[in-house]
Amino acid sequence: MFHHVVLLSFKSALNAENHAYIKGVCNDMQRELPGVESVQFVQNVSNRSPRFTHAFVAVFVDEAAHDNYQSAPMHLPLRDKIAELTDSVVVLDYET
Repeated sequence: MFHHVVLLSFKSALNAENHAYIKGVCNDMQRELPGVESVQFVQNVSNRSPRFTHAFVAVFVDEAAHDNYQSAPMHLPLRDKIAELTDSVVVLDYET
């Protein structure tokens, strides 16, 4: 399995419209992209890193499925939206 974790620090509080958009794209990618086991958009409940309020947590069958996800047409607008809304992003990818 290939795991993809992205911690997000938003420039300002995430509004309901953007939250719904992000969740919807995650659900669509999980349903439609081959090799995607799960894609979740989650809120950080820890007070140890308050700057990073949300994260993507995704699991793929292998690294090739992750690479396909990265270049998928449905992922590109999400990546652009995240770049517009955030001031910092941390990515962790690993295999198990």
